[in-house]
Amino acid sequence: MRKPTRSLWIVIPVIAIAGMTSVSMAQSNDSDPFNDSGPFSGDRGFVYTESNLPNNSVLVFNRAANGRLSLAATVPTGGAGGGVVSVGSQGALALSQDRRWLFVANEGDGSISVMERTPAGLKAVGRVSSGGTLPVSITVSRNLVYVLNDGIHGSSPASITGFYFDDFSGALRPIPSSTRSLSAPSPTPPAIGPIAAEIHFDNTGSLLYVAEVGTSLIDTYSINFDGTPSEDRIQNSFGNAPFAFAFDPRDNLLVTEVREASGTVGQGAVTSYQQKFDGILNTVSGSVPDSQTAPCWIAITPDGRFGYAVNTGSAVISGYQVGYNGELSLLGNGVTAQTASAPLDNALTRNGRFMYDVTGGGLISGYQVEADGSLTPLNLPVTVPPGSRGLAAE
Repeated sequence: MRKPTRSLWIVIPVIAIAGMTSVSMAQSNDSDPFNDSGPFSGDRGFVYTESNLPNNSVLVFNRAANGRLSLAATVPTGGAGGGVVSVGSQGALALSQDRRWLFVANEGDGSISVMERTPAGLKAVGRVSSGGTLPVSITVSRNLVYVLNDGIHGSSPASITGFYFDDFSGALRPIPSSTRSLSAPSPTPPAIGPIAAEIHFDNTGSLLYVAEVGTSLIDTYSINFDGTPSEDRIQNSFGNAPFAFAFDPRDNLLVTEVREASGTVGQGAVTSYQQKFDGILNTVSGSVPDSQTAPCWIAITPDGRFGYAVNTGSAVISGYQVGYNGELSLLGNGVTAQTASAPLDNALTRNGRFMYDVTGGGLISGYQVEADGSLTPLNLPVTVPPGSRGLAAE
């Protein structure tokens, strides 16, 4: 049976967003700023992270054909970063499907900034309230944008909120009746980290998922024709404390499991699921261990052959081979690459040739993805402000 699909959206008039900021950045050698192809297709592009400082900004790096990075610009978002109150999440930065627009979560003031790529560089075109407290993850499908707000214990619940996106002006308008509270209101001591770490559309854009770390639940929402989500359909995660996830091209979902109830040290794992037409997830490979600590972030190569889990606690990236039906097998002994301490977000380039990782200590490292799934370090660490978070690459 085919999955439900969403019809094309009618563009809804949107309110103007003030506070435009523009900072020029050097372009790659290509004449078209939206085309990262060099002598070989996809050889050049950009990498983005956010400083997460009180005056938040996006750091833009030119990516050369050999994968090396050079800082091109630091562009203020107009919002505030979370600083020391920042929590872990995947998807703090999100690119639109045409790569023209970059969405940024400002944790410190509960807002979302919209940045536009232009021939003159990256510029901030507007900022809106995230619809909650502590926005940690953003996902985009055509002209819909959804944000996950992690909330603050005792004052603001964890929730999701949707926005209509005008891809001509970059304006965001809240979707009426789109806010849904999660099953647990907010992180409660002694829980570690966020109550929920990621929100993401599936490959069709007709289903929306949230990983709840603190409750070991996976939330599923169908998207209605007006852009609102259905009522939450809750499913138990196969393993404890699901953190981040990614879909492969065949609708298999890979989910990292921090496994807090197991003591976390050396207990990390990844589970794969097959997505059914109604959004229900059937377990394929349950809690495949990597014998590392705190696998939080995950990325899958564009061809769907390999997945890479970042183990924050043990400073290791673990590689998994992904079978056609979603079966997982660990590459080697669970150490596909060593990283600097406290590795965080990882992101693959659009062509899958390079992967980058930002660390809590303020470094971005790069790796070349080999044909067998192994990772070759690029030896190009670049410095970013400590506490930088979110990563997008192309």
